[in-house]
Amino acid sequence: MERKHGWEGGEGGLVEGYLNLVEEMPLSAGDGKVADGVRYHVLDVWVDGLVGAEGWEGQRGVVMRPVVKLGREGRTKVVRERARAVLEDVRLKESEEDGSGGEAEEGGEGDEDGEF
Repeated sequence: MERKHGWEGGEGGLVEGYLNLVEEMPLSAGDGKVADGVRYHVLDVWVDGLVGAEGWEGQRGVVMRPVVKLGREGRTKVVRERARAVLEDVRLKESEEDGSGGEAEEGGEGDEDGEF
């Protein structure tokens, strides 16, 4: 699965290209043209997407690279803190530990869709 989706493709891989795009626009650490609200939204969606995804667990360092960079180099203190909070999100740690890709969370207390 990793080869199919470009995990091992280096700079030419699909995942690497996507991460570069995310780092350059919505999670850009220094671009003042991107509103912080967009960054917050992308960070929230990033966590939700990873919790439901399969096969990323062994690639945490790669997948979380844009968030790590934003946590270190973000323009404002609030953005840096929000990025660090994403890195510490319990749902990601649980998903990675059990290898389920978040399947155990469906319908549970962490399911935000049920709140609407």
